[in-house]
Amino acid sequence: QEELLTYEKVIKRNRDNAALLLAQFQKGEQKGKERGMKQGIALGEERGMKQGKEEGIAIGAEETKQSMARQMLQEGEPIEKIVRWTGLSEASIRSL
Repeated sequence: QEELLTYEKVIKRNRDNAALLLAQFQKGEQKGKERGMKQGIALGEERGMKQGKEEGIAIGAEETKQSMARQMLQEGEPIEKIVRWTGLSEASIRSL
């Protein structure tokens, strides 16, 4: 009888420990997910900002080339020279 009570106490303690471990695991898992989400969002924002900046620089450079080509055309510069100086294609210069 006494052995049975001791055995039941051990089983109860083990179940309690298992429940505690499970709760701690779930709490840690949730914290890990939250941390991962924050890091993922921050990384995504950083990449988006970098990409946006690169695209903005590229668009600005293209607009500058086009503006220069327009001015050169107005000054009567030959198309070949404008192509050489701006890097724009002859067709894109003619479409300005």
